[in-house]
Amino acid sequence: MELLPPVFAMVLLSCLVAGHLMQVNLKASRSGTVKLKQYRLFDGDLPNAIQSARQHYRNVFEMPILFYLLCVLIMQSGTTTQLDVILAWGYVAFRWLHSYTRISNHNVKSRFAMFAASANILFVAWVSFAIRAL
Repeated sequence: MELLPPVFAMVLLSCLVAGHLMQVNLKASRSGTVKLKQYRLFDGDLPNAIQSARQHYRNVFEMPILFYLLCVLIMQSGTTTQLDVILAWGYVAFRWLHSYTRISNHNVKSRFAMFAASANILFVAWVSFAIRAL
């Protein structure tokens, strides 16, 4: 059960990123930058802000699925360790930092560093669980 708080924190992050995407789309629609017909078929050029928000939204459903799966498997196995909890919170922290960097300043080097850190933590967490499970 100790893994539920970091799972909930990732779910909250996903909801906030979805909210950001909706906000960016509404702003573009209200200002007339994007016409509704562009949303029907996603044709025509969309502003960079929308493209970035969309990519970010997709991103919070790509690698994090491995995080969710790992947490479920660990909890189901009943073998949760303190290391699992630390790694889960580390993964979540770097995902939040990645999102903050992506939305606030778009610094690619910083964003990549946050992404790489989260990916490495997730890899270590999977290896740790695999060693115990096998």
